Amino acid sequence: FLQYSSSFLDPCNPAKEHSNLLKGNIKARMRMMFLYDMAGNKNCLVSGTSNLSELNLGYITKHGDGACDIEPIGDYYKTEIFEMAKVLGIPQRIIEKPPSADLWEGQTDEDDLGIIYKELDRILVGLRTSNRKILDEVDVEQLVRVQDMVRGSYHKRKPPPSYNRSQGFKKPVDFSAIV
Repeated sequence: FLQYSSSFLDPCNPAKEHSNLLKGNIKARMRMMFLYDMAGNKNCLVSGTSNLSELNLGYITKHGDGACDIEPIGDYYKTEIFEMAKVLGIPQRIIEKPPSADLWEGQTDEDDLGIIYKELDRILVGLRTSNRKILDEVDVEQLVRVQDMVRGSYHKRKPPPSYNRSQGFKKPVDFSAIV
């Protein structure tokens, strides 16, 4: 699979120096391309797997795992997903497996993010609810890092702005308010 995706990269980088992130993003986008093809052939929707922790941080690949028709666990933090798994009787070995997008050998979410989900979700809850008690108890460097990740990934959570001939760039129309 990566051999196939590498053929797309070669013209862009004749030295063939491709980061794991670049290869991983291509793999995620190709995976989604195949999922949409299969879903289209069967007249189905593509279900996303992103959770609230990942979505808040933009820990998704645009047009890869971030592309889907429905996001059933998108309003649940990763730690809540672990709790749901226990209630649903998911085998312990699966619950304890380090979360990973499996985009390259040995990759884990927490290594990529530089923070464990338990601490991350605590910070995200504190930020979302403006809970000073939580925010005062967390590591300041981690708090700033999470805030930076949330701010830096804003573009992944919103549709792209469109150009209006008379007004320049503007935000997309929110049709949910009209319907």
